Amino acid sequence: MRILVYLLSFFIPILGFIIGAVFYVNREPDYKHVGKVCIIIALWPIILILVCWLLIALLGITLIAL
Repeated sequence: MRILVYLLSFFIPILGFIIGAVFYVNREPDYKHVGKVCIIIALWPIILILVCWLLIALLGITLIAL
């Protein structure tokens, strides 16, 4: 089940944040850990997209300048 939740968190970040929040508020330490990991995994695609946009923007500006 953890792997499925982690995969969903990566491919659908908003779902990862929701699942992560639900699991994180649970009192069980295992559920809390899964929630924390889901939130962290959900951040990765967003960071990757932002880095790609930044690189495209910078490379686009340098290609126009050449």
